[in-house]
Amino acid sequence: TNRHHHDHRYHTSKSLLLLSSSLSPTASSMPHQQNKQRQQPIEREIFSVAPMMGHTNRHYRYFFRLLSRYTHLYTEMIPASQIVRAYRRTRDIYLKPQMSSSTSSGRKEVIHPEEILEVYSRWLDQPYLEGYGCGREQGDTNERTLSELVGISSSCVGEYPVHLQLGGRNPQFLGSASAIGAVFGRSSSNGISGGTTYGDKGEIDGYQSINLNCGCPSNAVGGRSGGAILMKDPAHVAQIVECMNRSLQSLSEVQRSHEEYHRVVDVTVKHRLGVRDASTYDAKIDHAKNDVEAFQVCQNFVKTITLNGDVKKCHVHARLGLLGEFAADGDNENDDKKGKQNVRLQRRQSLWVPGQEKNSNVDGDEKRIKIDHKREQERARKRSREATMKNRSVPPLRPGVVDQLAAEFPHIEFVKNGGIQTFSDVCDIAQSVGSDCSSGGVVGSMVGRAAINHPCAFAAADKLWEEKEEGDSDGNSHRHRRPTRGEVLQDYIDYCNREEERVRALGASQQSIKVLRSRLVAVPFHLFMGEDGNDAFQRRMRKLTTKTVSLSASSILAGSALFVPAETLNKCVDDFVPLEDIPIFDGFRRSSAMQRMIF
Repeated sequence: TNRHHHDHRYHTSKSLLLLSSSLSPTASSMPHQQNKQRQQPIEREIFSVAPMMGHTNRHYRYFFRLLSRYTHLYTEMIPASQIVRAYRRTRDIYLKPQMSSSTSSGRKEVIHPEEILEVYSRWLDQPYLEGYGCGREQGDTNERTLSELVGISSSCVGEYPVHLQLGGRNPQFLGSASAIGAVFGRSSSNGISGGTTYGDKGEIDGYQSINLNCGCPSNAVGGRSGGAILMKDPAHVAQIVECMNRSLQSLSEVQRSHEEYHRVVDVTVKHRLGVRDASTYDAKIDHAKNDVEAFQVCQNFVKTITLNGDVKKCHVHARLGLLGEFAADGDNENDDKKGKQNVRLQRRQSLWVPGQEKNSNVDGDEKRIKIDHKREQERARKRSREATMKNRSVPPLRPGVVDQLAAEFPHIEFVKNGGIQTFSDVCDIAQSVGSDCSSGGVVGSMVGRAAINHPCAFAAADKLWEEKEEGDSDGNSHRHRRPTRGEVLQDYIDYCNREEERVRALGASQQSIKVLRSRLVAVPFHLFMGEDGNDAFQRRMRKLTTKTVSLSASSILAGSALFVPAETLNKCVDDFVPLEDIPIFDGFRRSSAMQRMIF
């Protein structure tokens, strides 16, 4: 049958992949070694991968953890309202309505820590009752479950240090989502993950911090009054972080009273230097300015949100955030024509209202036309993508402002973000970081799409922590053996098999499994960037990804690996070709997964 044929092909390709890897310990043994050697100084955020929607999901975080043990990882930005809705559904499953501390009909009810802990305890005992939902994507009708939203990887590797980023502007929702994430971000061998435990109750370390998104200029996020638009109202942001801290402190007090294992979860903020209206922004004038104005604006924002001590760390993208749609480029005739056509269509289209005759025309002689909503939505998505990419290139980069902020607020930790493209840039910033973990100032750097486009270029990040541990009194070296690309891929293939088995056990639909497979195979797409066989590997993956109904993610990855030479599979992940030496073919600039270059 077809199924047996696919299984046979998978086992054959898996055997070839194992033969091509070196004779040193396999990657499957790496997770256990990693947990034994993990050191507490990793809580210092010397290097981190930025939260990116559509990229830094739990599968990517598992993959990058195979490359680096100590790099700080962030979730995608998760709307607080989505977490609260998912919690309510989970609560209705595990608690009877009369047992709930709040009525589900009230949309503004306070969610108490005792209730969250009770739901979590029952979920640990019977996680399968929650079921599985991968989200409303690609035709799937299932909402994402709470454990899928905020849970960590189903792996003994463990994601720590990992941080949860929340989006939104409602203080009450963000406060509730913070407490929910802090509880359900922990893990247990009975739940979504298994692995090394740190507490008496069997949980492993969850999120180190909850990060508030005040830096995303996306029209989709800004349209819901979240992201960078929050910088227009620093006082409201201060109210939000105060509410988040209050919820986390209440949770900690309840856990302490019950003598439960818990850890302090901090609140951090990711923001830009300021915001402007994209339609009226003049890049030439802004580039001609010095850093004084940008520093003054950002200084006021940081001062306001940190005044009460609710925020001890800020991640600063050292650019302005441009909100809304950009003005049409005058030198692009095609865009001009499309723009004029859109204006003409908007003038002609009209909406029938009660009391108006259906055959009457509001615009007189002009005939009313039917709106193509799908086309308009696609155009809106395209404009949003273009605006997001322009936000990373049009405003000038001002890293000096972050240094000035660090000098102005010595008790606050700052992480630099924006324009950091190479590991050399990361090392330069790390060299200026002091060894005193209790001090503020610039503590490290955060990299975004560069880590997606060339993950192996940042695989050596662990040495940033190991070098700071060289002077330990025990005199022991914390250096560890580095894996090859083939070992990393093999470990990730095994992870894909475990994920599919897990979601099948939770009763996932075939459509949900198809969506899951698409997400899984997209993660290691750039593993062989710059190496022999990379193009063939990516072409094969793109072709096989269209067959996720019949092929498992592990089969797709193992089959694609057959096109990679053995010398590439056996190459250490720390050995890489610099991105500037790799030919880049722009083509259509995209930011989605499985592109030659993520913009």
